[in-house]
Amino acid sequence: MAVALVICFDWIIINGFMMMPKRLNRETFLFLFLLSSLTIMLTMIYRAEDLYFNPIYRKISLQDVVAFHMNRNITFPMLTLIALNLWKNGQLWEKLLSCIGSFVVFLLFCRIDPFHTTFVPTGIVGLIVYFSLYFLFLLAALSLFTRGDKKQSIQQRSSR
Repeated sequence: MAVALVICFDWIIINGFMMMPKRLNRETFLFLFLLSSLTIMLTMIYRAEDLYFNPIYRKISLQDVVAFHMNRNITFPMLTLIALNLWKNGQLWEKLLSCIGSFVVFLLFCRIDPFHTTFVPTGIVGLIVYFSLYFLFLLAALSLFTRGDKKQSIQQRSSR
């Protein structure tokens, strides 16, 4: 049941992402998707360590493990891409709405279903600190990546 819910939720997220106007190019989306996926995997690896090495959790069903990995590698990075797409070149109200909306979705998702997201129940303060640092890191990466992309396009135009 968990995998079916995660697949349905991912389908809704991906369709919403496909329908929204894109303010970033494909390379930037790919970079941010991979960076956010790696960031989530590396920062939550200690929590997921119990899933693999603790003998108490060895009896967890395969569908729960798949749901955990889909949330960590598809759901959260796609939600992040939606928020960053709204953030880039958006008006102030779009930026605030994307930040607040993504924070609320992440927090609700982690609090409602901690087993398939963080694997261990985490306090609300810990989640707020984690997602704040996560978004600040990705916003900094976005600004650095787009700054490098602008410099490259200027150099290409000047060489013509």
